[in-house]
Amino acid sequence: MNFAGGVTLIWPQKKLESTVTNEAYESSSKTYTPLHLTSAYRLSEDVSFALTVNNSFGLGSDFPDDTIFKYTTTESKLTTWDINPSVAYKLFDKMVIAVGFRAIYADVSLKQMIPLQTFGLPDGGQTFKATGTGYGWNVGATYSPIDVLAFGASYRSPVDIDLNGDVSFDLTQNNTPLLTTIFPTTAAVSGINLPGQLFLGIAYKP
Repeated sequence: MNFAGGVTLIWPQKKLESTVTNEAYESSSKTYTPLHLTSAYRLSEDVSFALTVNNSFGLGSDFPDDTIFKYTTTESKLTTWDINPSVAYKLFDKMVIAVGFRAIYADVSLKQMIPLQTFGLPDGGQTFKATGTGYGWNVGATYSPIDVLAFGASYRSPVDIDLNGDVSFDLTQNNTPLLTTIFPTTAAVSGINLPGQLFLGIAYKP
């Protein structure tokens, strides 16, 4: 049995500038650490099994609460866990094909401000949190015309994920019975579509 794994460190820097006010808004700096873990086991001379777990999609943003787009978004975060068992079969000495199943769990958080000027009050906050699971598949193949050279290709299908969660409201500055009644925590649904991915590669071993 073989194991492999790794972690990627990502420090995204986001800056948006309004063409109306010419003001620039920067997202706070956060570190994201998507990882990947793989174990593989040879079942026979021609058949192998592998299990991969990774964060195939996910990042986030966090802008101040006073931006020109605060009623659209202030903070967002997407985390996914992609569990991918697969089986590889050696067709002949120079070519191997593989097929796999994917189960992807998603955790989503979106925040924005809500205008309460109608009530003569400062802005409030709104947070949508939800989770969901979607399913897909993947296929791949490698071809080695000579011992030192190999060509590879793989494809991951698109995955649709139905999200179920709730919307809550931050009325800390405006905690009145009227607003609590108008803006109760309530169930909410949404969905995301994770795109298909095509990978092509060449390996050379001198």
